[in-house]
Amino acid sequence: VPVIPAAPPPSFDRELELAANAVLSKEFAAAEKVYRKVLAAQPDNLQANIGLANLCFQLKKFPEAAQVYEKILLLHPTSAKAHYNLGSIAFLQKDYEKAKEHLLRALHIYPKLLGGYLILAQIYQLGGCTMESIKLLSKAVELSPRNPVLYQKLAMLHIHIRQYREAIAVLTRAVSLSPLDVESNLLLAFCQYFTQNPTEAFIAMDATLRACAQSPQPDESLKALLQSYLFVKSTLEQA
Repeated sequence: VPVIPAAPPPSFDRELELAANAVLSKEFAAAEKVYRKVLAAQPDNLQANIGLANLCFQLKKFPEAAQVYEKILLLHPTSAKAHYNLGSIAFLQKDYEKAKEHLLRALHIYPKLLGGYLILAQIYQLGGCTMESIKLLSKAVELSPRNPVLYQKLAMLHIHIRQYREAIAVLTRAVSLSPLDVESNLLLAFCQYFTQNPTEAFIAMDATLRACAQSPQPDESLKALLQSYLFVKSTLEQA
């Protein structure tokens, strides 16, 4: 009796392409319907699971997204994206130990995952581990060396533990990238003052005021100036 070969599993490539296009067009309900239809026929379809999980994450349906990401890890244990998004969800839910576990796994799989370092730095800072946060943000700066916001965040950590000279080095780089950055210039003036360098402190303060004056959005610049001042003030009060 001839053996009849098993029929190949049905392909849902066309449906998955339509779902992906629906997401791009922000037709989220239509995309979700397609993903669920595919998963009803093929529960282990990796592409459909990833699509549904990412869609739920995008729509902030975090418990449902987490459930699907956990399923993805059973199918594909080395998915850095699944670990990263599970870590992000746990962080938003303030489950910091679980967030740390998933984010560390994500970075082990894909060490260039910038967001992983940023969230982990926040977790360690919340736990009072400032030096560990500095190491993580320093790694983020290596990955994105032209992002002045990262330099500013790193400098604030140095200031928090009174490492003013280290903060000056970081802030000098920040203002070289973004000369009109009001916050970085003010923080630089503060650090120069506390390292007994009044001339450089005056230059940085002058740059701060000129940055405010030249800003196309002066109200926002003044707001940034006030926020930086309050940060400096709170740091001094904690001394």
